[in-house]
Amino acid sequence: MEIRHNISRNLRVQRAALGQNLEEFAETLEISRSMLQKYLEGTGNPRIDTLEQISAKLDISFAELISSPAPEELSASMEVKP
Repeated sequence: MEIRHNISRNLRVQRAALGQNLEEFAETLEISRSMLQKYLEGTGNPRIDTLEQISAKLDISFAELISSPAPEELSASMEVKP
């Protein structure tokens, strides 16, 4: 999986955890709404300094932002819920 897809997934998880809409999340991260949308879609290619800024704003490590989910997280997210 490409790093930008990891970033996309991790940003979506963080946004959901914060319960923010796109505009609010962009403000939290101090990036434009249009750039955030590209990152969330997995089509954007953020610079390293932008990723560092985002991880600091979310209070997560840089590695957490760019890493793929652990195998147990993947299996849990793939479970079919009734």
